Amino acid sequence: MANINWTRIDERMIHGQVVTQWIRYIHFDAILLVDDGVAADEFMKEVVCMAAPSDVKVHVLSVDDAVEYLAGDSQEDVMILVRTPKTVERLVDKGVKIEKLNLGGMGVKPGRKKLLRNIAVSAEEAECFKSLAAKGVVTTYQMVPTDKPVEILNLL
Repeated sequence: MANINWTRIDERMIHGQVVTQWIRYIHFDAILLVDDGVAADEFMKEVVCMAAPSDVKVHVLSVDDAVEYLAGDSQEDVMILVRTPKTVERLVDKGVKIEKLNLGGMGVKPGRKKLLRNIAVSAEEAECFKSLAAKGVVTTYQMVPTDKPVEILNLL
């Protein structure tokens, strides 16, 4: 079974902060980018994989494939990277044990209310964070390791 060392929501997926800051702070052998849409798009999978350091494996998986992978024989230390809180909720509902969730980036767009610098949530996303909290998942905003974590429930 793979060991989940860290789970992060970031709409930008793999980018500079993930690969230059967090990889030094939290050990992981592989990034599991879990997103049904990206997993179904060969071009996007290729683009995402090119953004990762050459010594880190990247697996782009659908939610169902990620659940199967995490329960399988892999002994990797993994970072789960998703684009939305709904994806995390789906993973948890399918039995993936996630206790801590890092919120790195959910930008402002129509229907979302700004909470912090680069965090904005819709009413549906706010309910999803509340649902995750009720399931034992503590969600904090922390852009980079040197930032102080801020619990999201306190901002909703």
